[in-house]
This record gives sequence, C-alpha cells and structure tokens, in this order.
Amino acid sequence: MTVFHTHRLLVATPLIGDGNFERTVVLMLEHTADGAIGLVLNRPMSLGVSEILPGWEDAPGVLFSGGPVSPETLIGLAPELPDGSEEGWRRIWESVGSVDLSQGGAGLAGRAEVRIFSGYAGWESEQLEGEITAGAWFVVDAEPDDAFCDNPEDLWRAVLSRQGGEVSWFEHYPDNPRAN
Repeated sequence: MTVFHTHRLLVATPLIGDGNFERTVVLMLEHTADGAIGLVLNRPMSLGVSEILPGWEDAPGVLFSGGPVSPETLIGLAPELPDGSEEGWRRIWESVGSVDLSQGGAGLAGRAEVRIFSGYAGWESEQLEGEITAGAWFVVDAEPDDAFCDNPEDLWRAVLSRQGGEVSWFEHYPDNPRAN
C-alpha cells in the first residue's frame, strides 16, 4: 500500500545523488498515485522579485528556486493574514496559501511575507516512492512556519534537529565528508 506525503516535508539525505536537491527541504504540495509536486523551501535566489515580475518593485517578497522543473513557472506562497482576509489568497494547508501573482505586488501589500518560487520539484508515478525507499529522502512532518522561516539557508539543519532518533544525527553531517 502506497503512503502519500502531501503537506509533509522531504528532507534530502546525503544519499540524494542529485545536485538539484542536495541539502534541500521540499514542501509536498501534492502526492498521488499519478506523481508528486513540491517546492524547495531553502534555495533563495540572488534575483529580486521585481526582476521577474513587473509591478513587484515595492512589494514584500523573496524569490526562491522551487525546483528544476519548469523554471518559467512562478508560484507564490504567503501566510494567512491575521484578519482572515482571503482576497488573492487560497489556502493550501493550515495557514499556508497560494497567492494570485497577477494582482501585482500592490495587491498583496497587507501581507508581511510573500515567497515566490521559480519552478518546482516534480516526480512521475512511483518515482518518489523509489527515491524514498532508496534512502534519498527523510519524510517528516511539516510546520506551517517552515515555508516562511527567517533563515532558509539553515532550514535543512533546523528540520533535522527537531526530529527524534537517528534522523536528528544528520543535522551535523559535514558539507564535505572527505574533508574530515
């Protein structure tokens, strides 16, 4: 029986073997028998949002590489507003939602944070299950704040450190084991 991992995190193990995903944390947006889609949460880009989205010059936002699939596709995430307003925002999971990027940055001015992802991570039917079985990914529970953490470069270690048992040991795995 296949277990699906929608709304969970994939945390790359040292066995990942793919530079696109080394030390990544992926929020799974959808995982079904037909395949899976997720967003890499910890790869901020050096490009500004306004360089890709005209009309976003004054808007809050950080641009991330969401994964190697379809980098021309842009996906926006934002936390739920305290007043519960959902204009231009659609709940994905708990307090995490997608934003309508066509509104432009001014349309999202009330939002404290918007993360825009260029591309996404995608797997064909049974591909992800094979990678998990091979030990390339830890599958762990997500917390809504993971999508908007203050230090995305530290997210891989932070997620591992909050796990119990042997999984947490990987928090201290060296960047280059041969240099030790």
